[in-house]
Amino acid sequence: MNSVMPPHQRAGEAFWTSDDPHLSGNFAPIQSELDVADLQVISGAIPPDLSGAYMRNGPNPQFKPVSYTYPLDGDGMIHAVYFNNGRARYKNRFVRTRALDVERRAGRAVYGGFRQSGPIDPALLKPGDPDFFKNGAFINVLRHGDHLLALSEASPAYELTAELETLGEWTAGTAEPISLGAHNRRHPRTGVLFALEYSVQDPAVCFHEIDPSGRLTRSLPLTLPSASMIHDFVLTDRFIVLLIGPAIFDMAAAASGQSFLQWRPDLGTRSRCCRSMAANRSGWNSRPFSCSTSQMASSAAARSSSTTCATRA
Repeated sequence: MNSVMPPHQRAGEAFWTSDDPHLSGNFAPIQSELDVADLQVISGAIPPDLSGAYMRNGPNPQFKPVSYTYPLDGDGMIHAVYFNNGRARYKNRFVRTRALDVERRAGRAVYGGFRQSGPIDPALLKPGDPDFFKNGAFINVLRHGDHLLALSEASPAYELTAELETLGEWTAGTAEPISLGAHNRRHPRTGVLFALEYSVQDPAVCFHEIDPSGRLTRSLPLTLPSASMIHDFVLTDRFIVLLIGPAIFDMAAAASGQSFLQWRPDLGTRSRCCRSMAANRSGWNSRPFSCSTSQMASSAAARSSSTTCATRA
């Protein structure tokens, strides 16, 4: 087994600990990057014709946080098990985001958390570094075409190699990085990826259509009643269904010391149904409708008939 010492750490330096129950015990961050060449099989056998990799992503702060709200803060860490010729190996790596690079240069946590954020000392930043919020790229990991992506909420995705080395922010064939949501949906017939971008300041979302090779082909902006957190959406063969719960971003509340994310049940839950571009090549059309007050975080199933669509959580 090989262990890679993170660049900030000196030989003999102790790992940090925390009394936070979400940063200790089984939830304690893994602070080493490992390569394990040949995993022991304790039961059964690995089929010799099984070839590929299983990967997972999650919040894993490298430095002791200034503020931590589980599961909304941390640094992305990809864990991978690779299978080939009846054998398995393990590897894990931090996602080298711009914010993590800032903290590695400083040798400590610099950015606040979801509930306690604030401006960063300009002396710690280089051009292009985030100056307020940290994008940890820790929520999901997705392969589309030849691109392996670490995802966060409404932030630029980070592209990785198959061996988990970070290449940088993903541009999807454009001149600038594009923002994606945590969960994005591949069309079952065309292979097109539909990706959701929402804003924490503006009452708007944008759907991106990304072709099977990973190139952005077009985008659809939609206006919402308020700036809302939208973790997921539904995609059927013909429709996109956007589920807008009463979880609202409130900058004024954050400025007064309250939570940045406010629960406003009086707003109810609203949905918006759009005929997808995959089914309607001339463009998009949409119609809103309302539901009972709830918050649907992730969608498990969807179906559509010729004119209607239905979802199941």
